Amino acid sequence: MKLRNTMFMFLIVLGACKKPSENFSLEGKTTDASSGSTLPYVTTVFEQKSLVNGVFTNYFLEAARTTSDLNGNYKLEWKKENLTEARLMISREFYYPQEVAVSPDDLRNQVSLTKNIALWPESSVLVSIHNASGAALIQFNWVGTNFACNCCTNSVRSFNNLSDTLFQCGVYGGKWLKYNCVMTSNTGTNFLLDSLFCMPFQTNNLLLNL
Repeated sequence: MKLRNTMFMFLIVLGACKKPSENFSLEGKTTDASSGSTLPYVTTVFEQKSLVNGVFTNYFLEAARTTSDLNGNYKLEWKKENLTEARLMISREFYYPQEVAVSPDDLRNQVSLTKNIALWPESSVLVSIHNASGAALIQFNWVGTNFACNCCTNSVRSFNNLSDTLFQCGVYGGKWLKYNCVMTSNTGTNFLLDSLFCMPFQTNNLLLNL
């Protein structure tokens, strides 16, 4: 009986002295930002600036890669290293890629770090302006819109003696886009404030007959 108790205590002590994990781990869930629904098959890559031949690199190296499962769950695991900077690179077809900074301090513990990711679906809007009234000046601008490209901003676009014009902007699908238009002519100034719902995964047409 005494021998059995001694063995039991030995196993408890052995379990308490378990060697710490030699790996970092990071996990989370991927979703569609417009609908909140689960998003499978998302590629998640962990990159870091770490020691190479005793010197910290000034460029990112891939440490781990995975793809989220049918329930949108993903988990990354890689060998512990000294690092100065880290990031997650997330991508999926027909969605805008995303880069998420990861603090190295958050990885220096024995608990798996959690990073949930929401990706916006790709979409665009094609704006076509027709100056039917013959206004001498037309001013157009988006209102409080976040763009997925550098081609467009919320700044005012001014058109003098315009006949017709069109331009295209890359936007996040599944969102309402507000826009403002001011038409100035010899008879006065008219204002138009409206919005357009931008459907995901397609080019949305905004036709303005002014």
